[in-house]
Amino acid sequence: MNHRFSTRLAVRWKDVDSFGIVNNAVYSTLIEQARFEYFGHLDLLPGGNFPFVVGSTSLRFLRPARAGMELEVGVRVNRLGSKSLDMDYVIRHGDELLVAADAGLVWVDRSTLQSIEIPDAARQQIAAFEGIDAGPTSTR
Repeated sequence: MNHRFSTRLAVRWKDVDSFGIVNNAVYSTLIEQARFEYFGHLDLLPGGNFPFVVGSTSLRFLRPARAGMELEVGVRVNRLGSKSLDMDYVIRHGDELLVAADAGLVWVDRSTLQSIEIPDAARQQIAAFEGIDAGPTSTR
């Protein structure tokens, strides 16, 4: 897996549909949980809350998952902008790729939900962990 961070999540009986496969909406929940663990790992969840909102997301379903499977969800930040960042995800069962996804996240002021610049400390921490360019930094 090319992602520096991954987490293992189990498929539960309630996650499957009448065909016995994981319902497509469940994958968004799996990605959200993995994203929470990623930012927790980087200690970037003030008060246990996300400092951003999801602006866009896209999922490509390649193979179905079934109840009882243990899935590995890889999470990676691949772009840091001034107020937003892009992430990509892969969901695997063993060596088999089941889902590829991406999301655009916008850093926000918690009280107004207006977009704000990603704090330099968070930007540097993400960039160092991922081995990517820190992108634009504030001039404050």
